[in-house]
Amino acid sequence: MTARLFSLLVLLLLGGCSSLPVDYPRQSSTAYDKPGATSIAKIFSNDLADHPGKSACLLLTEGEQAFLARKAMIDIAEHTVDMQYFIWKQDEIGKILIHALLQAADRGVRVRLLLDDYGSSELHDLGAALLATHPNVEVRLYNPFVARDLEGLQLLFNLDRLNHRMHNKALVVDNVMAVMGGRNIGNEYFDVHTSANFRDLDVATVGPVVPDISASFDNFWNSDWAIPIDALRERPAQEEFDAARKKLGSWYESLQDFPYPLDKQANENRQRLVELKRDFTWVHVEVLGDEPDKPDTKEESEIIRVIRQLMDDLQEEIQIENAYFIPRDRGVTVLENLHQRGVSVRVLTNSLASNDMLPAHAGYSRYRKRLLEGGIQLFELRPDAGGNLEENRTSKTRSAKSTLHTKSIVFDRKRVIIGTMNLDPRSVDLNTEIVLYIENEDLAQQVADYLDSGVRPENSYRLKLQGSDQLDEADTQQQKIVWVTEENGKRIMYTSEPEAGLFQKLGVFFLNLLPIEDYL
Repeated sequence: MTARLFSLLVLLLLGGCSSLPVDYPRQSSTAYDKPGATSIAKIFSNDLADHPGKSACLLLTEGEQAFLARKAMIDIAEHTVDMQYFIWKQDEIGKILIHALLQAADRGVRVRLLLDDYGSSELHDLGAALLATHPNVEVRLYNPFVARDLEGLQLLFNLDRLNHRMHNKALVVDNVMAVMGGRNIGNEYFDVHTSANFRDLDVATVGPVVPDISASFDNFWNSDWAIPIDALRERPAQEEFDAARKKLGSWYESLQDFPYPLDKQANENRQRLVELKRDFTWVHVEVLGDEPDKPDTKEESEIIRVIRQLMDDLQEEIQIENAYFIPRDRGVTVLENLHQRGVSVRVLTNSLASNDMLPAHAGYSRYRKRLLEGGIQLFELRPDAGGNLEENRTSKTRSAKSTLHTKSIVFDRKRVIIGTMNLDPRSVDLNTEIVLYIENEDLAQQVADYLDSGVRPENSYRLKLQGSDQLDEADTQQQKIVWVTEENGKRIMYTSEPEAGLFQKLGVFFLNLLPIEDYL
């Protein structure tokens, strides 16, 4: 009887947790409506007039550059800071940016922080609630777990809703300057982690594209999927906020051995932005993004529609760098057809040794042989990758494993997609995504050069079918995959997953037995 009653109570609780508290009182808000009067706008005003309809874009290829851009933008914000992220970790990078946001709020800047509840769980409710205690800060969680201590049970009984995540990543300051790309907020996204760091790509941009990024943020912020943190837990007392703020300030003041400069003043950052203007490229750029209620809309993703059209228009080559590449049968067919049309197709993704997501590698590995048979040039990142991945690291992080996190495609070295979109079932069907679509040969060449660095022999393994140079006479069914690279200038060939341990290989084997591809 007791067990039956307990089971009934659990079911009632989970039933009550199946829906979001959409009726919780909250105010709609939108992006700052006078961006032209801000100091950043004034820095670029003449250039904007000289390039009507175009936006200025700067590639952020290095971790230090990407972190300092975000920190500087928050530090010079005058009216608003909007941040939308899938992951926000409570490590050095995460806490430094929280400190910067609170300082901006102290100056009267309105801060809106929208986090995916699952991806940013490390920040914890208390951290988010403490941040939202500041009168100029509001925190909302996308598609949250309603019962905060029963996440596992809720996933079990409410998978359809909770499996739908917000993978967007964007920072917008004063509705005049933005950063978009693949990086979340955490040490490993900015080359600060001592164990593993991501190769990734962002774009800083100023111009007419920024209000479009803001419009996407507003769409999510004001949707029923974005729930105020106050609806999920009691707001901390002022005394608790003050104590936490003091502790954070003391930690920040005593921070030592952080590899990047943190003491630049707002006027120094503005001057640095003036100096950086010459490095920006003026381009035609569009924001492509999903609706907050994906996949409930059941409509084809705008991103996928544009990528398909760009592939149809290809003449010479396509370069793909994608962290979690699971093309499924129809994706392989698309790439095979491109090769048959005479288009060069090149893909760089993670190796088993570099991949931080074992299920993703399992999903990808089953398509490798068919991709190679179809003429696709397939590369996998080495965990000890050099070149651009190593030259800017500190002595403490130089030995950290390299992992691929980029999501970028270059079409005929003329058009570019950069953003959050993995080429896997989860990004296509389940998660919300956002990308920049850029038409400009100069910027496309910059991205192509970056992608070229990733496939250099010292940075990657090139996958081939053993004996593929004589495939006209060989039985392709008997071909085995080999991994070719260079070490100390010498050509090396591996006949099994290089640098991967036994448990990783066993994990891939068993994961491939499970019917989970649609969730990867």
